[in-house]
Amino acid sequence: MTGAGAGRWLRSAVAGVSRAASIVGIAAMGLMVLHVTVDVACRLFGITLPGTVAFVANYYMLFVTFLPLVVVERDRSHIEVEVIAQHLPDRVQALLRILAWLLVAAVLGFLGWESAHEAMRAYRARMFIIEQSIRFDTWIPYFALPVGYFLAAVVAPQPKFDPPSTRPVESAGFAEFAVLRERSPRKESRDGRGACRWFA
Repeated sequence: MTGAGAGRWLRSAVAGVSRAASIVGIAAMGLMVLHVTVDVACRLFGITLPGTVAFVANYYMLFVTFLPLVVVERDRSHIEVEVIAQHLPDRVQALLRILAWLLVAAVLGFLGWESAHEAMRAYRARMFIIEQSIRFDTWIPYFALPVGYFLAAVVAPQPKFDPPSTRPVESAGFAEFAVLRERSPRKESRDGRGACRWFA
């Protein structure tokens, strides 16, 4: 497999896993709303639905919070404050953004590594809680943290290049690469998929 083929396979694999993680997060949100709604309705008739607090706090919230993290990072939907950076030269802004992406990837990777150790510790201890005399295993949702962190770390430093006909690089939120190219003696070619390749 060539380097370009391996790169396409990796992007495709990450996209598939990211899509699956976001679907699970969305499903967890829907189940949480349904679960709480049913619990409230049951209380109107004096019926207590066991496990609501345990599932909301230990399952739903973790899945909803951490699994879709990769989508937020991929779409660059985090809040950005550029009070100072926006007044700097374009080239400096470009370098700062690239540095920020790499730093974010490193932090997310570290959090993923640490949370993976914590998830394995919970797994080995078979952690659980007792609610209304019912046992609920709580070690399972611990693995949502490293999955979410590692996926977000993978997509954090990757620029998105959409097809030129639909979204130019300069308007794709990655104008910093265009700024750096303007001052670079290297040439740029673009394949049909919109991926940029730089060569001398």
